[in-house]
Amino acid sequence: MNTSKRIACKYCDAGRMVEVSVDEHIKSGRAKLVVKGILQWQCDVCESVMTDAQQYTHNEKLVRDAENHKAGYITPAMLRDFREKYSLSQREAGRLIGAGKGAFGKYESGHHLSTPTAKLIRVALAVPEAARYLAVEEGVSISLPTLDDMWDENERPFSKVTLMLLNSNDSFIEAANMAEFRESESTWKTSRMMECA
Repeated sequence: MNTSKRIACKYCDAGRMVEVSVDEHIKSGRAKLVVKGILQWQCDVCESVMTDAQQYTHNEKLVRDAENHKAGYITPAMLRDFREKYSLSQREAGRLIGAGKGAFGKYESGHHLSTPTAKLIRVALAVPEAARYLAVEEGVSISLPTLDDMWDENERPFSKVTLMLLNSNDSFIEAANMAEFRESESTWKTSRMMECA
């Protein structure tokens, strides 16, 4: 950026303030991040620095964006989706992932969670069987989504669903219409539940 501000340096009174862009090294949890483009005013004589309100807002957004893009980050919206998908209270969600009673509420309000916990939540979101396993292990009751939850018959413009090799009683289905899929899903769920029990 490198623009000059027509104010004297408050520290040395000899120089003037020049806006500079720097790379800042920060620590976020256990991760070390480099935030590029941090703006500040720097004296062209004594090199003292200060930040005005506009720069502070800009810098804060850059830091937040860097933290959000680091490996393992989960947004508060993803955490709410996790709870809603399995019909969990914050306390139940905390128990499910092995966190403290109030931890999940803190995570949903923006506090960072550890990378392993974030990975666990991502897996449980993507693989309902993983969520079921955790629920059984922790004694938490969860509601698994059904096909009707995922697809509304009236809103779906197609009648064939392509599946990634769904196991149904030792046979594999690559494509099926919704009726065939629903029929095989109930059989598959039953056999999977018996395997888990």
